Order: sequence, then C-alpha cells, then structure tokens
Amino acid sequence: MLKSNILLVDDDDFTRNLVRKSLFNAGHNVIDRNCGLAALQVVEQQSIDLLLLDVQMPRMDGFEVCARLREMKKHYRLPIVMLTSLDDLNSVTEAFEAGATDFITKPINMRLLNERVKYSLRTHAMTQELLRNKQLLAHAQRIAGLGYLEFDLLAKVVTVSGEARRIFGWQTQCTQISFSSGLSQVVQEDVAKIERAIERVFRRKSSCEVEYRIVRNSGEERWLRMKLEILDLDLGNDSKLLGIVEDITERKRQHDDIMQRALYDGLTHLPNRELLNNRLHKALQSAKRNTTSVAVLFLDLDNFKQVNDRYGHGVGDDLLKSVAHCLRENMRKSDTAARFGGDEFVCLLPNIEPPLGAMTLAETLLTRLTETLNNLPYDAGVTVSIGVAIYPEDASDLESLVRCADEAMYRSKANGKNQICRFVQRMPTPI
Repeated sequence: MLKSNILLVDDDDFTRNLVRKSLFNAGHNVIDRNCGLAALQVVEQQSIDLLLLDVQMPRMDGFEVCARLREMKKHYRLPIVMLTSLDDLNSVTEAFEAGATDFITKPINMRLLNERVKYSLRTHAMTQELLRNKQLLAHAQRIAGLGYLEFDLLAKVVTVSGEARRIFGWQTQCTQISFSSGLSQVVQEDVAKIERAIERVFRRKSSCEVEYRIVRNSGEERWLRMKLEILDLDLGNDSKLLGIVEDITERKRQHDDIMQRALYDGLTHLPNRELLNNRLHKALQSAKRNTTSVAVLFLDLDNFKQVNDRYGHGVGDDLLKSVAHCLRENMRKSDTAARFGGDEFVCLLPNIEPPLGAMTLAETLLTRLTETLNNLPYDAGVTVSIGVAIYPEDASDLESLVRCADEAMYRSKANGKNQICRFVQRMPTPI
C-alpha cells in the first residue's frame, strides 16, 4: 500500500517535530517546512496528498498560502487542514473562507490529529474516485455512506441520489426537489452557511466544504458535511454544482468526546490544567492590549486527605464534585474555574477590578464553599485556603502569576487555613 505524502508547514520547531513524528508513526511520508513560501515551492515540485498548514506564520500566513493554492486549478482539490489556536472561531471561519477543507485546534491532540488526517485523505480519495467514475457512484455511496446532490441553479432544482435520500431521512423515492424545499429541512441558522459556500464556489471556481444541521421528519437533528464544486467547470458550464454529502453526526459526537477528555477533568468536568493555561494565556494577551487586570485564585482544600482516609475515595470524589459545582454557580460567565490537580483548584478572573474585585469574589467563594462543606451529610472537617495574585501588579506572565497565587495560598495555610491571602512581593516562605 502506497504511503500518503503529507506536507507539514509550521514555524514552531517543537510543534513541527512532534506532529511529524506522530504522522510518520501512523505510516505517512512527511515533508516539513517552516514558512509559507517554502510550502508553495514544495507543492509545485512534488506530489502532495494533504497539506497541514499553520495559520500564524511570519511573512506569509496560512490563509494566504491556502488562497494562492485555491487559485491554481491543479491544486483546488488538494485537502488543506489548518492548524489554529483553541477556541479561535474567527481563525476557523477565515480558514474556510480561504479554501481550507478542515481544521484542528492547538494544542494538538495527536490521536485526534491522526484521525482527522486519515479522514481527510479518505474523503479526498473517495471524492476523486467518484468524480472519475460515475458508473460506480451508487455502489461507492453504499460503502462509504456518501450521497450526492446535483444543483441546477438555473432551474432551481436539486437532483438527489438514493444514499442522499437516506441521509436526509426521506421515505419518498423522489429524485428531484426544488432548491427551496431542500433548504426547508436545514436548521434556520445554518442556511446562511450553505448560501455562503455556494457563493465561494462560484467566486473562487474551486471546491468548498460546509458543515450544517438538518432536522429529519422524525424531529431528529443530524450533522452533515457537504463538499461542493462546479460540475462542468472544464466545459465552461458553471450553472451546476455537485455536492457530496455525508452524515457526520457520530463523528461529531466522537470529536466532542475526545475534546472533553483532552481538555476537561473527568471527575468534576471542569477545565483541566491544559485548557486553563490556554485561556489564561489569551486573558493575559487581552489584558496587555486593553490595559486591564487579570486575577488568579489558587484554592486548596484543607484536611482533604482525612476524608479519603476516613470515608473512602468515593466520598472524596463526591466532595470534589460538590466544590466544582459551587465554583461554577458562584463565578461570572467570563471566569474559568479549573481543577489544577488533586484537591487544588484555580480560578481565572479576566478583566477584573484590582484588587477589590478579585478579593470580593474570593470572599464570596470562601463563604459559599464553607456553606457547601458544612452542609455535607458527614463530618468532613474540610476548609478552604485561597491565594490571590493579580496581573500586572504581581506578575507579568502565565507561570509567574500562577506561582504567585500558589505562594499566597500556602501563606494562607501557614496563617491558620480557611482564609484568603493576597500575594505581596517578597512574601516570606511558608514554614
């Protein structure tokens, strides 16, 4: 079996080396470059099956590289997977606008990356085969779960394959419907996605993918992915579109499950340390731009080990979940409560009024947590020590800010526990 040739473009050496090793171990040939110009040269000189392209690079970013490739007829079907920062929805939207076929978020989950790469390669190969050999289309649809739609934009009708009818949940054997009837099944807020995708296909004369939701007649909501391109572009006829549609509902659920396990604590369902660091990094960047403050609260449960020793780890787990619930219920929507590890929690408070706002919220949390712990159906004997640190007064970077809050928390413990301690410079080392 021939190995796939993957071009990896990222200006971060560490990320590039990590991804290259993972893809190589998955059985792919990997060519890596550190800038957009070098990537364009490789694509022109070698046969590439898939391009993994970082968004943020100097001189020529990933959006420009993607747009240039889509302007070249021989590369307009090349699968391009963009690498973008976590929760950066603007970059995701811009990536698809530039012609990307998929995206994956940083920090990169290698298991998810390999699955997405495998899926992109498989989808691209299948689409190419379908376009080359229509006689095998019906059989290929049954195997791959892909349906096709042929849009005649002049007649405003859509011809639908049997597999597509199954995907849409239609009982009728009708093979042709009006364009408006087809859109009536799409969730209202997703209609604009399809309209923009059609517009991009005609504007760029290249393929485009769109994910959207439909509601079947049974009331069931499903996620679909559709790839669109002009059907007779080589013949000069651009009034018809071919859409390859696939039900990706289960894949969406699996993706959400992987992201949940990768970025959230399995017990409390709070963000884990990785997601906390990502959000804290963004909060600090925003604070620097807007000259605002960011506070970090470091919470530790005093005497928590006694609960596990006396009542067992099951009771201890329930206590941690009660603490997590209390934090979620008593913080602002813009704040983040995360489980830092064991019986430690960290609260991120962006755009906070220093120091009054941070101390006020810390006092509220201490009061509510004390009430929660005192109302448990057993004698826990657990209290909470809280340390507070504020950017930019106490620290100017992520690691230092968390460390200052941690030091303040230990000072709180040294002063008798069950209290709040604000970090001060040259704070004595707790005994």
